[in-house]
Amino acid sequence: RACEGVADPVVTEPTCYQVSGGKAPLSQTVTVILKDFANGAGHLDFSGDGMYDFSCIGKRLTKSGQDMYLEDSSDCLPDRVSVSGLRYCSASDTIEVTLEDPRVPVPMTELLSKVACSAEEVV
Repeated sequence: RACEGVADPVVTEPTCYQVSGGKAPLSQTVTVILKDFANGAGHLDFSGDGMYDFSCIGKRLTKSGQDMYLEDSSDCLPDRVSVSGLRYCSASDTIEVTLEDPRVPVPMTELLSKVACSAEEVV
């Protein structure tokens, strides 16, 4: 399904997006929490659980069209893993994330759907 729509996300409180997939030991859950967003910029928490365990808190992002640009996150991502793409699809209120790992032959692109935030996620 194509990523459609270029509107900015409307964030009045922490807003969570998540995807889970795969089978152990290759299962992965990725969660993005948009903390705030206004005037083309905001902050997010970005975490993974499973094949890649990581937690990036309070990262700044900017947005142009669908493309969102995350500040350098090499301090919190697993060794050699990078975020090569991040897009907000306003027509479906979803976030598309592409992770790259040189040890894996193809980039992993996941579409995160909006979910209810759990109490521990919105600290």
